[in-house]
Amino acid sequence: MMTFTSVCSRFIHSACVAVTLAATAVFAALPHQVTAQVTAEKNEHSHQVQAGEVVYIPVYSHILQGERASRQPLSSTLVIHNVDPSASILITSVRYYDHTGTQLKEYIDVPRSLGPFASASFLVDIKEDHGGVGANFIVEWQAAEKVVSPIVEAIMSGGTGTQGLSFLTRGKVIGTRP
Repeated sequence: MMTFTSVCSRFIHSACVAVTLAATAVFAALPHQVTAQVTAEKNEHSHQVQAGEVVYIPVYSHILQGERASRQPLSSTLVIHNVDPSASILITSVRYYDHTGTQLKEYIDVPRSLGPFASASFLVDIKEDHGGVGANFIVEWQAAEKVVSPIVEAIMSGGTGTQGLSFLTRGKVIGTRP
């Protein structure tokens, strides 16, 4: 004998299957380009289309460890990935700041072009300890047309003896250019 709960469960399951089949049929009828666009818009990891941005990326020249808060020096590698499949972007500025907000270094003198799927990296050496635990990069980029926003990340790594550590931070857009 079927209970009310099992009848409802079967009905809900059947309804979900019907909705899934209907959605599949609708997407199959759409042109491929439209389907890809709809899918990208729903993807939580998709990047907004922009013509330029200012990106803040936290980095750490050292972290504090243990009860004595001993300093663990770290190197930081900033990486900018142009994820647009058909357009170049122009990196116009890569600035490194310390924990007080004082600019320590500008990494590029002239704008640098990144083609589709190309990457650029910038290193803060493990011996540079002025940045502190609140250091950061500000990256500015632009494009001649609207493009998919690049992925901007920093990888920190360090260690002593046989132990090492590494971790990643992602950039946050703090300004846009239409």
